[in-house]
Order: sequence, then C-alpha cells, then structure tokens
Amino acid sequence: MPNRYFESRDIQREGVRAACAAIDHALLQLPVTEALELRARWAELVAVLALEPARVLRECPVCKHVAMFEASRCFHCWAKLPIARADDALSRSSDGPA
Repeated sequence: MPNRYFESRDIQREGVRAACAAIDHALLQLPVTEALELRARWAELVAVLALEPARVLRECPVCKHVAMFEASRCFHCWAKLPIARADDALSRSSDGPA
C-alpha cells in the first residue's frame, strides 16, 4: 500500500522540477544579449526554491508501503528492511502513481 504523504509531496516537487527545467530550456533559446537580466533573476529564484534531487523510494517487502531508499526500518510497520540495493528503488514516472 503506498504512502500518500511521500507520493503527494514528491508529485508536487516533480511538477516544480519539470516547470523549472522547461523554463531553463526556454531561457537557453533566447539570445544572450536579451536575456542576461532574466537569467540572473531566474537563477536567484531557483536558488531560493532549493529543490533537492527527487527522493529515491522503495517498497517495504512486508506491508508494501513506500519507504525511503536509505531507511533501515519501514515507516509504517517498523519491519527491519534489508540493505538497499539499486534494483530496490521504485521507478518514479512523470505520470505519477498508478
């Protein structure tokens, strides 16, 4: 069973990350002479947002709730989680949870 707290927070952050990436791309298309001030202000805003990288999550093998990749215990059932491996990570699609 998914953890709605992690999912909703990550979906919101992914939306902000996608919007920032789209604006970055659009700014790169502008001529340098016309966009210097705009790029500087955009860099300030991105720094204030301080978006950390997307969280890597994995599923608890006992209760199937979503847990942080680095967690040693499940947030929901407190089961001891095995040491995380790269293939334990849940893939996060841009479509959000199913």
